[in-house]
Amino acid sequence: MRGNDQHELMIQALKDAFEKKGFLTETQVHVRDGNFVGFVDLFIEDKTGAKLCVEVEQDIKRISNDYVKKELTAALLWIVVPTASIQETARRFIRLIELPENESFKILTYGQALSMVANLIPFSFQALREEK
Repeated sequence: MRGNDQHELMIQALKDAFEKKGFLTETQVHVRDGNFVGFVDLFIEDKTGAKLCVEVEQDIKRISNDYVKKELTAALLWIVVPTASIQETARRFIRLIELPENESFKILTYGQALSMVANLIPFSFQALREEK
């Protein structure tokens, strides 16, 4: 599902940042399982075949759906939100519905996500998997 201008600009900036590091990227990737159909905002793959789904959200309404996409793609998941206040609300929400925020599932502000991409080793998610 295509979002508003801020949503699309955030996706494009993250896509560009990953591509500068040598990652393969694709936007609006279709995922399906039975009755669930969705699109991953940004799908990234490293040289080893490791996958990362990036979902840009303006609020918490779709986080449960985003987690299903993570499970369908067997990928790491970043939910990227524009502000720290939305990030905190999202973290409270996932605790309430008992989803684990861990090394394979992160809720990041847009600035945090860009910073993490900048610090990645080119072509590899290894730093993400080693993070505590």
